Amino acid sequence: MTTCAHCGYEAPSFTACPLCGARAADTESPAGAAAGAAGADRPPAWEDGSTPFPKSFVRTWVESLFRPDDFFRGVPWEAAAARPILYYLIIAIVGAVFTLWWSAAFAAMGIPLGFDDPGFPMTLSPVASALINFFAAPFFAMIGLVIWSVLLHVLVALFARDRRGLRATVRTVCYGAGPSIFAVVPLAGPLVGFFWGLVLTVIGVRHAHRTTTGAAVGIVAIAVAIPFVLLFAFFVLVFASLATLA
Repeated sequence: MTTCAHCGYEAPSFTACPLCGARAADTESPAGAAAGAAGADRPPAWEDGSTPFPKSFVRTWVESLFRPDDFFRGVPWEAAAARPILYYLIIAIVGAVFTLWWSAAFAAMGIPLGFDDPGFPMTLSPVASALINFFAAPFFAMIGLVIWSVLLHVLVALFARDRRGLRATVRTVCYGAGPSIFAVVPLAGPLVGFFWGLVLTVIGVRHAHRTTTGAAVGIVAIAVAIPFVLLFAFFVLVFASLATLA
């Protein structure tokens, strides 16, 4: 068995890793085994019981964002997903706190952010809307986790031959959510966080399901495109129905 010393990909025989392009190490030889051991990564600090909170959370966040290839290489993909889901919820709550803060700040400066139609009978102030969004954030975060994980895994099942189970996809989504904290920067922060999160998801899918970078990019790109395609189709049907009634 030949193993890539850089990303851990295993196959019967290859010279250059088909995933990352690095040269392979033969784990059956002493030198190859040593290289494989040196390249083995520890699990995320968040799942390491010897690292206390909040240090484990901060270290996991930093490593997943700025050293994602090394980080995802050490994720125990087949382990229970309870800890990653808790990490994901904390990320969602922290992001909601920053969103609430900026909504209140903009409202204090008189910058309208909410729906303010005098003809609407239940008009809410921007602060009230932000509070509702804050308390609903964990609920909507869990819905998003389920939908995004299932959608990704369906595509993984179609395009990744050596895939792992749904649990690995859930872990990918949870640990790829770290950039959501960029909501600390108003307006541009969520946008940067969205695209950075997609990059982390691509890297996570590649490691979780032992596929190529190109396949992982395709899986994530299709998963992102599907909601927009469905929304576009919905509006086309609505306008077509209205045109027939006119």
